[in-house]
Amino acid sequence: MNVTDRMAFNKEGMDYDKHKALIREFIDTYYGTDENGQKVFYYREDIQRIAEREQVALYVNLDDINRFDESLAALIEGNARRFHQIFNEVIDEMVQEVLGDRQPPIRDALDAFIFQRVYMDDQSKINDGYLGGTIQEARKKYPPQLLRRFEVIFKNRDAMKPVAVRDIKASCVGKLVTVSGIVIRATEVKPIVEVMTYACDTCGAEIYQPVSSQFHCYPRR
Repeated sequence: MNVTDRMAFNKEGMDYDKHKALIREFIDTYYGTDENGQKVFYYREDIQRIAEREQVALYVNLDDINRFDESLAALIEGNARRFHQIFNEVIDEMVQEVLGDRQPPIRDALDAFIFQRVYMDDQSKINDGYLGGTIQEARKKYPPQLLRRFEVIFKNRDAMKPVAVRDIKASCVGKLVTVSGIVIRATEVKPIVEVMTYACDTCGAEIYQPVSSQFHCYPRR
C-alpha cells in the first residue's frame, strides 16, 4: 500500500457518520433464508431480543458484513476497537427505538437497580414541576456504558488464517485477529474501569466520568 492509498484508507476509516449509517443499514436489512425459503432478518431479531432482555451477546459475523459491504468488513478488521464502539452506539439507539418510552423488562438484580434509579430520577423531575420529560430523557443522565446490558462480539471471517501467539506484534493492536493456541494456565482477570462515579457525601449529587484510557483525571472541586 503506497502513501496515496494509505491516506485514502485513513480518510475512509474516519468517516464516522457514514459508517454509523452503514452499520445501521446492515443490521436493519441483512437477512438469510430458512428451510422454507422465507427471509430471516437475523440481526434485527437479535436487537428485539436484546431490547426485551432475552439475549445478551450479539455475534457479528464478518462473513455476513463482507457479503454486505467488502470495504466495511476490511475497515472493521483493521480497526476493530473503533467499530466495536460504533456498533454499541447503533444498537443503543435501536434498542431505545424498540422500547419507546418504557423501561426494559427486569431480568436480574442489576436490571432492578437501573429501573429504580431511572424511575426515581423521573419522579424527582415531576416533583420539581418538570412534566415534559420521558423515560428516555431520564436515561440520558447516565453514560450508556452503565445502562448497556448487551455485548457485541465480532466473529472473524472463516477465510482468515489463525495467528500464532508468538506472531502477535504491536501492529496487531486494535485489529481483529484470530489466535490459535492451547491454554495451559490462566490467571484472574483484572477489572478495568469504564465509568468513574463520584458522589457527594453532603448533597448526594453524582458525577459520571467515562474512562477511555489507562489514565484519568479526578474532577476538580
